[in-house]
Amino acid sequence: MARDIPPRPPPPFGRSAEAFLAARGVVPEPPATAPIRPARGSAPRDPVAEIDRPVDPIDVSRAIDLEPTVTGRPRAGRSRPGQRGTAPKQWPTREEREQRQAAKQQLRANEVADDPVGVAREVCLRLLGVGPRTRQELTVALTRRGVPAEVTQQVLGRFAEVGVIDDALLANMWVSSRHRSRGLAGRALGQELRRKGVDDELIQAAVGELDPEQEEETARRLVHRKVRSTRGLTTEARVRRLVGMLARKGYGAGLSFRVVSQALASEGEEPPELSFDALHNP
Repeated sequence: MARDIPPRPPPPFGRSAEAFLAARGVVPEPPATAPIRPARGSAPRDPVAEIDRPVDPIDVSRAIDLEPTVTGRPRAGRSRPGQRGTAPKQWPTREEREQRQAAKQQLRANEVADDPVGVAREVCLRLLGVGPRTRQELTVALTRRGVPAEVTQQVLGRFAEVGVIDDALLANMWVSSRHRSRGLAGRALGQELRRKGVDDELIQAAVGELDPEQEEETARRLVHRKVRSTRGLTTEARVRRLVGMLARKGYGAGLSFRVVSQALASEGEEPPELSFDALHNP
């Protein structure tokens, strides 16, 4: 016969400690406030004594003069508030600048007087190290440096003999590079070479290497790149802008108007009949 196990009675209190103590008639005492312990190595402080303690004027002055410490590097151009040990920058006066400039010019003149050939070679090699230079450009640079004319001709003649200075080669390279990178025509390239001091014969030989068909193809490429930005304008305004762009690059009016007319015709627009004055006076 199976034994009947009576069910376990429910607990007379909840799960908390307060209910457990209340069930047994025990009233817990409130927790006492723990005293503030002084720091290790210091004597305990009395609140009443702290109030009656006289104030030290030295500590007060130190607290007033004390400034907050700012970490980090100050920004350039701005001074930190309260920063000590830094004086405002003193700019040189006009007389001081003139004296420095005169001393510098005197030093340069002494260098040229001591070794004019060495100074001329140094100036030419420094300029040629940056990029190719024509003989005229080097002559102007040596004249500004104060090198005598006979020394200039001597040094540049020697450089030309060894092939360091070659105006013909420079003109050919200039025409090829500027036409490919900037799309300049022969007329604009010739003007640039004249400003650099290249002879007219060398300019004509270098510009003559450009093929007319190549120039026209370059003009078409320039117009094709620019024509998109002119959409939305009137036909006359588009023609003036495109023809003006080609004219600034050295292309003739006839070639420019023909290339622009073909570009606009491919978009379904018929260019108007404009005179030469109308093309150059937008």
